[in-house]
Amino acid sequence: MGIKDTASSLQSSMAPGGDQSGDSGKRCKRCREFLELIDTNGLLSKAANEELPDEARLERLRRLDRVARTMDERRYADFSRARQVALSLNSRCKSSWR
Repeated sequence: MGIKDTASSLQSSMAPGGDQSGDSGKRCKRCREFLELIDTNGLLSKAANEELPDEARLERLRRLDRVARTMDERRYADFSRARQVALSLNSRCKSSWR
């Protein structure tokens, strides 16, 4: 799991109404304190708050945009539906991991 994923799960559990009961809350607090301790230049805090650009994601979006521009209307409709299905499956998988 990457830093952004860890930070994201920490933020969701530390948010109001999140799971802060028992060991989970203590663990999140310790993790956040540790990240603050080792974060000498503020980069980890920015990553935790998703303020850093995700270069890999941006490159994927650019590549998909180039591919979509070359498609005719029918192929684009198929492509768009396939992307929606893939994204919905991906979001379901991520929600089951939490």
